[in-house]
Amino acid sequence: MIHCLNELNLNETAKVDSVIGKSSMARRLMDIGFINGAQVECVLKTSGMDAYLVRGAVIALRYADAASIII
Repeated sequence: MIHCLNELNLNETAKVDSVIGKSSMARRLMDIGFINGAQVECVLKTSGMDAYLVRGAVIALRYADAASIII
């Protein structure tokens, strides 16, 4: 069963499996640390935007962008 990053609950951790899509946003997500095997933790949940701790940095992502990250 495939799970997306936006399905992660507050304070849960997971490992990134892949980033789907070939868009410039997918490339940007990989550039900022959402790469295969990276550990991520959900540190903030709001309507439309969540924040994740990845590689020592907190990154806020729109719900739709987090949906392109497979965990």
